[in-house]
Amino acid sequence: MEGFAACVVDRSQGRARKFIDLPVGSPEYKSLLKSMFDPSDECMADGHLKLSENLLRGGIFVALFQHDYKSKAIDAFPDDLNSGYLQLYGDTVPSAAYSVVALEQFGECVARANPSLSRSLVLSYPASRQENETVQALMPKLSACIPDGEKIELSKATVKGAIAEGLLRLTRAATKSEFARTEVQK
Repeated sequence: MEGFAACVVDRSQGRARKFIDLPVGSPEYKSLLKSMFDPSDECMADGHLKLSENLLRGGIFVALFQHDYKSKAIDAFPDDLNSGYLQLYGDTVPSAAYSVVALEQFGECVARANPSLSRSLVLSYPASRQENETVQALMPKLSACIPDGEKIELSKATVKGAIAEGLLRLTRAATKSEFARTEVQK
């Protein structure tokens, strides 16, 4: 899935960037998602792929983070840094978007708790030793980012996608904030 998502992002970078900034469930979100691939897609190399929307979404965030921030590490995110994601939904998150928003918030929590390990996970190759070791090292942070009383089961790919989304959104916000501070100082 990560390889397919990376190919889709390479081929449709503008649409992928627009896609990640739309509220889940909006008509434009669904339309844009469908426009990024089709059954005869060159990214599938004559294969077949049964897509989970959440895994594809996560793969897109992994690919965009790797493309945009592979060489830019942020050691810590300011406590008051806001990614702006929740504001897309206004006062109430629709039920159709609830699980995606919960995963994104989980990913932001983990990325804030340990940006370095989060980055290592997002930059790791699927099923690699680095990925496995990083997931194990992140386990205490993963548990700490699950609300008290909640019990959830997530695949490694889902966790990686959620962390990629949180990390990408926070890194973009920090970079914009850094740029704004630089402009004010000039």
